[in-house]
Amino acid sequence: MSNLLHIIGTLRRPRRSRPPLGLRPLPVWLDDRREEITAAMARYRQAGEPIPPAWSAELAAQEQAWAVWRKRGL
Repeated sequence: MSNLLHIIGTLRRPRRSRPPLGLRPLPVWLDDRREEITAAMARYRQAGEPIPPAWSAELAAQEQAWAVWRKRGL
């Protein structure tokens, strides 16, 4: 019986290995990044700290990029 199980086991299809992890789509990454920046800004406001200018600049640049992508239908 064990020989039969061994033969059946060898007849099974080999499992396909999964491909390596790729990248998240850019719009998904940008949306997550925007949420992270706005959440950090809210924490800074709540703490009474000045918001780093780089964060505001990054948000503004993202808005410009989104406007271009919307026009292109991406």
